[in-house]
Amino acid sequence: LAVERLSREFRNALPGSVRVSGDCLEYLPIRVAGTYFSVPIGTPQTSMTVAAVSTDLAGESGRVAIYSVGANPYDETSDILSPVATIGAPDGDSISTISWSGLHDFAFESPTRRFYLVGDPISYCLDGEYLFRYSNYTMTTAQPVVADLPASLPNRALLVNKVSGSALPFTVADPGLSRNAIVMLAFDFSTGGETIQVTHEVQLRNVP
Repeated sequence: LAVERLSREFRNALPGSVRVSGDCLEYLPIRVAGTYFSVPIGTPQTSMTVAAVSTDLAGESGRVAIYSVGANPYDETSDILSPVATIGAPDGDSISTISWSGLHDFAFESPTRRFYLVGDPISYCLDGEYLFRYSNYTMTTAQPVVADLPASLPNRALLVNKVSGSALPFTVADPGLSRNAIVMLAFDFSTGGETIQVTHEVQLRNVP
């Protein structure tokens, strides 16, 4: 169950946002994805237009990411992420507008004209025999360590315990010409004098 939970979450990660440091993995979760019509490149603006999103998603907020490769997507001064933005309801031409405060432009177009609206970062860390999920904390350019993450519920939630002997619980294989990036999980679960080793690969299916 723990591995299945991790797999489902990581498949929803912004391309290029999965990073590992020690026993911690961090990623930016995708809230909305779609195709854009116009996006500010080189000339800062306060909005962009996209193919109509579901009316249920109107009002959803987060940061827009365009072509999140080649730079640190956690760096708020980079051209990858917009300021906090909100999706508007579709108009009569099936176009939605995403607006943010202040002026912003992106460095590159996406080859597939994809945009992602992402939420705050999520971390999973192995702390002793406990695997915790961390949320609702401030995004930082450098990956945080356990001591910098929330220390109590609901922002620190226990996923599973009795983990032992997992020297490298998370590793990431960078994308190649024939596949997307892969997150590799490796856990040893011990109880009652017995140990079960679980290894699993999660392909990150989203593309920039």
